[in-house]
Amino acid sequence: MWPISAAMAEKAARYRAEHSLRTPDALQLAAAVVGGADCFLTNDRRLRKVDFIEVLVLDDYVTDPLP
Repeated sequence: MWPISAAMAEKAARYRAEHSLRTPDALQLAAAVVGGADCFLTNDRRLRKVDFIEVLVLDDYVTDPLP
């Protein structure tokens, strides 16, 4: 977990505007970028539209759902 810094808030605002993201998504993605993450793990397919970090969608890796 990262506290929301000024740099993170600025990135989130830019991501929100440029990619039509919801504020929570933009903040989480900004935290990942500022924190130096290589990728962002989610189950929200809509986040694939971002181009500034690799987005991995969990459902893409599930081959056998639980009964």
